[in-house]
Amino acid sequence: DSKLAKVSGTASAAALLEAVTAAGKEAHLVLPAAPTVTVLRVEGMMCGNCTAKVEKALSAVDGVDTVSVDLDSKLAKVSGTASAAALVEAVTAAGKEAQLLEEPKMPIPRRTKSTPLSRDSDGMKHPAAFMVTAGTAPARGSGGVEPTPPEVSSR
Repeated sequence: DSKLAKVSGTASAAALLEAVTAAGKEAHLVLPAAPTVTVLRVEGMMCGNCTAKVEKALSAVDGVDTVSVDLDSKLAKVSGTASAAALVEAVTAAGKEAQLLEEPKMPIPRRTKSTPLSRDSDGMKHPAAFMVTAGTAPARGSGGVEPTPPEVSSR
């Protein structure tokens, strides 16, 4: 079973991989799933209680970061890594009908001048937060690297 180390900071992925390799362990880069924005049309909502019920059902789905449900437009906007199928299933389980209105889209990440960027092996820029897997995880507190449990929830 693989051990994960979650690393954030300004070091490049190549430098981190080199350090793990120099310590005699194998390592490779694992980028977290990119969050998306999914828009659903929800039928059967008649009041604020219905909206709250749908919002609660969507919020309970693993991988959901934010939920916005609008009664007038009958739209639910959900951001996170949850699948569209899981979102539709949650709304259906709450007693409403849901239909995927648009294909999930990756939001443009917010970045400030202080957010460090790293380049991956293909030269693509991304925020410098990623996971390195290795045979054993580095000790807690060593160089800002913390072991990450195998089961990590977004909640």
